[in-house]
Amino acid sequence: MNAWRWTSCGTGYTLNAETGNCDDDDECALNTHNCPLNYDCYNTKGSFRCHRKTTTTTSTTSTTTIPLPATSTTAAPRRDVNPQFVSQLAYNRMDYAPSYLTNYGSIAQRPCTSGFYRNNLGACVDINECIEYKPCMNHERCINTNGSYRCESLIQCPAGLRSTPDGTSCVDINECETGDHNCGEKQICRNRHGGYICACPPGHQVTRLPDGVNSCEDINECAQDQPVCSSNAHCFNTIGSYYCECKSGFQKKPLNGPDQDNWQTHSQCFDVDECQSIPGLCQQKCVNFWGGYRCTCNSGYELSQDNRTCNDIDECEVHKDYKLCMGYCINTAGSYQCSCPRGYTLAADKNTCRDIDECETKNENHVCTGRNDICTNIRGSFKCTTINCPNGYINDQDQKNRCRQTNNFCEGDECYTKPSAYTYNFITFVSKLMIPPDGRTIFTLRGPIWYDDIDFELSVVRVQAAPNVERASEIYFDTLKSNNQVNLVLKKALEGPQDVELDLSMTVFTNGMPRGKSVAKLFLFVSQYTY
Repeated sequence: MNAWRWTSCGTGYTLNAETGNCDDDDECALNTHNCPLNYDCYNTKGSFRCHRKTTTTTSTTSTTTIPLPATSTTAAPRRDVNPQFVSQLAYNRMDYAPSYLTNYGSIAQRPCTSGFYRNNLGACVDINECIEYKPCMNHERCINTNGSYRCESLIQCPAGLRSTPDGTSCVDINECETGDHNCGEKQICRNRHGGYICACPPGHQVTRLPDGVNSCEDINECAQDQPVCSSNAHCFNTIGSYYCECKSGFQKKPLNGPDQDNWQTHSQCFDVDECQSIPGLCQQKCVNFWGGYRCTCNSGYELSQDNRTCNDIDECEVHKDYKLCMGYCINTAGSYQCSCPRGYTLAADKNTCRDIDECETKNENHVCTGRNDICTNIRGSFKCTTINCPNGYINDQDQKNRCRQTNNFCEGDECYTKPSAYTYNFITFVSKLMIPPDGRTIFTLRGPIWYDDIDFELSVVRVQAAPNVERASEIYFDTLKSNNQVNLVLKKALEGPQDVELDLSMTVFTNGMPRGKSVAKLFLFVSQYTY
């Protein structure tokens, strides 16, 4: 099925089926004009004009010319006008400058427009340049148009390509150089074979504006999901790029090689060892860590508020509730020392105090030198007690801490109510000794089992204590009798230093009558120390 395209050229033109152009109709040559007989027809683009004919009279002596309006009259030898002459004349004037063709004995006519010549009928006819001038090259095809022509290459090149001057091949058209591209103001034209692309500068991306025009927008590299800077650097966006700034405690190291010119912008950040690079940064110890440093102190010191200098720790005060030392705690620079009061020596652990037994027989320095003296070691000290027997009693040579009667003979009840002997017993305590709720048994006195009954009696004889120490009394003690024995119980803790003298008497009975008595004298020595 054929498809026809109809194009309207308008009055005075005819469609050229070969070229597709509208060619002018020469109404004068086609005799389609309506000029009267006494008028000449002059063709114009798309129309024609009628001009009155001129009248000429010739004689043997002169020539008279009657001019038309706005024309000139020229006497010239007569020469027949023929198409060959006009064609040759037009060919000789390829610049298509205005020319006047004059008939002998006639007035000059108006010239034709560029690309036309006047035929023998006086009409302006299109010049077929393709035939007359051969303007196109061998590899081109000449196509005549109304008043002109055009040359088309015999090689049909695809879009974006053009034929070479010799017509043998197609070469790329660089639209970026010719300006035949539609890239935006901020875009970069990059030629491609058979076309071009509109690219953005580095660090930009193509974005479509509301009016439909593509433009280049800066890429914020710092806002992308994949970090462009390391975790120890801050990212700062710039137009078309970015740069990384190291965080505090980090610095960049120069790079070698092709990237050494931009190492300040994109190089990695490395830790700064402030302890090595800044002498005297810390008073005692400097500890470098990733991205910073910290000052520390030696054992026994603590970091001050300036985070640089160290202050001594008073361990004796800080740890007073934990009793670093059994005795005295002495603070020293960065540490402490333990010492003990008189009567103690510092143990091998340098913390505890060991009591010195001044009464030890191996001790060269005898502290109690009296004949009847008894040395009692107490914590941190000692006591020398002289056994002074009551009247009627003497020191028992077999038992140094016992006084017996000087005469075994007695009469009447005195034999049973007078103590047969006094024994001296010494008990030592540390100050504020812990006492269980039920009390602590400190002494036990036993009597013979062959008597019917035994009676025990306790009395406080003497108390000697420092002014600031609570003195012992009978409420501190209790007795628990069981068959033939009695237990002396301490019910409350005694505070030292304090000396307490007690008498614990024992009376035996037969048939309800006393048959003997003895007294145990108890000397309680309480040290002033709790250890």
